[in-house]
Amino acid sequence: MKKTFITLSAIALILLSALPAFAQKGYSEEDALIEALKNKPLHGMFGMSFINSVPQNEFFKNVGKAGPGVSIMGGYTFSPVPITIGLQTDLLFYGGDERVFNYYNSGGWIYARDTISYNNFLIPVTASIMIRPDIENLIFPYFELFGGFTMISASADFKGNYGSDDSKDEFDAAWNYGVGAGTMFKLVDFITLPEFKTRLLLDIKARYMFGTQTNYYIIERINSDSSPEFKKNNSTTDMVTFQVGFVFEF
Repeated sequence: MKKTFITLSAIALILLSALPAFAQKGYSEEDALIEALKNKPLHGMFGMSFINSVPQNEFFKNVGKAGPGVSIMGGYTFSPVPITIGLQTDLLFYGGDERVFNYYNSGGWIYARDTISYNNFLIPVTASIMIRPDIENLIFPYFELFGGFTMISASADFKGNYGSDDSKDEFDAAWNYGVGAGTMFKLVDFITLPEFKTRLLLDIKARYMFGTQTNYYIIERINSDSSPEFKKNNSTTDMVTFQVGFVFEF
């Protein structure tokens, strides 16, 4: 009896010790597939960011403020080669306002009202080449060179009380070029077996953008007749930009 008990106990121990191996075998096959997908090179890229731009030198003296905005980018990575080409468009707002002019009769009542609103904004469009090594599929530091053009616009809209609406726009453009650096941090992999994978990254980036000499316009004041008066400036349009956003790789 004792010998039988020892024999059965030995068999049970062998079976119990084998179970993790069988379970591990089944798990490791799926895990290997997931790991293979995690290491699968991704080529497409699309991102959106909050961006803040700070004019430099004489450009800052004329504009006098930072320009927040939004940025949209897309790109193609030559994985496993750590080179990405991309295209980025920014919309930067350099201030706006709305002013209301009331007209009073002899009794002190408002009998007419004119409204004028104005905005100044810049739209840099840049193509870039980026060196972006992959560190353990977790961190992607990068350095980029870029160039393109910047559209510069000042606009004003006048709405008269008696339907005498009018608008006025001043527009110019400048070439731009510069350098940038940043880091993308992986937040999560989206995996659907057997072969689908995308990746979400946090992107933090800074750029120094050199702008060529150009004319640009700032709405300096509103005249007594409610018409906007533009001030013409001429300088380089250098700026530093900082941005934080999200990038999808696919």
